[in-house]
Amino acid sequence: MELILIRHGESTANASHLTAGHLDVSLSDNGRRQARNLAGYLPEMLQNRKVVRLFSSPLSRARETAMLMGLEAPVEIEERLIEMDYGDFDGKPIDSISRSFWEDWMSDINFTPPNGESVASVGLRVRAVCNDIAKSGYGNDEVVIAVSHVSPIKAAISWALGVDDSATWRMHLDTASLSSITIIEGQPIMNRFNVNFLLWRAGL
Repeated sequence: MELILIRHGESTANASHLTAGHLDVSLSDNGRRQARNLAGYLPEMLQNRKVVRLFSSPLSRARETAMLMGLEAPVEIEERLIEMDYGDFDGKPIDSISRSFWEDWMSDINFTPPNGESVASVGLRVRAVCNDIAKSGYGNDEVVIAVSHVSPIKAAISWALGVDDSATWRMHLDTASLSSITIIEGQPIMNRFNVNFLLWRAGL
């Protein structure tokens, strides 16, 4: 089976260059266009395979993206797919966070922002979701889609690659991008990473 990981479309916070962890912000107009584009491109990507589960983070920007994709599978909320909690830094301009803070955060997966959550904590909950899906017994022509956020998707990719969560800082994910993991007999194999559908359709 294949696990498809989709980062939500552009949010109002993304557009304003603000951090948004547990802060519940909506999609921007551009984010809604991105989500509708996914609806047009996914059938070609799926190649008639059945989407058996459609999971979403509980946050509005992910739920709206999942609903706008127009899939027949109902949207199921999976709390463990929520974005990292940035604590006191949630909703702040990205460039207002000091360089020393970023250095501490990027050098230690257990570093926790005030009243927030560590990279390691995100990794633990996301790996648990991935293991549950890997053990689910879905067939070769079946697909599970998870619509989430940048940090949980990076954690899922780290799980697939068998590396620790420090790898999260070595990845970049576009909004409304697609990554996928093929799972064969419970073992994950990284298949696609950060697919931008406009470039994919153009063969770039």
